[in-house]
Amino acid sequence: AELHTRERWFKEGRVVRAGEAPVAEAARRFAHEAAAAAAAADVGTHSPLFGLWQTDRFEPGAVGADGVVPKN
Repeated sequence: AELHTRERWFKEGRVVRAGEAPVAEAARRFAHEAAAAAAAADVGTHSPLFGLWQTDRFEPGAVGADGVVPKN
């Protein structure tokens, strides 16, 4: 089964459902990612991985009034 991080699934046009627990965890690939993760209190040194069955197709938000795309 294909397992990917939340970010990778988003690039594939899918989002992980809220409340889903990761199936597995993988060590971060690069030392600078692990160091940055260790500095952040809420992120560990491993990346959580999710399966296709834990995702839904990404549905973009609504366009603004009169079909105008909102600007940042």
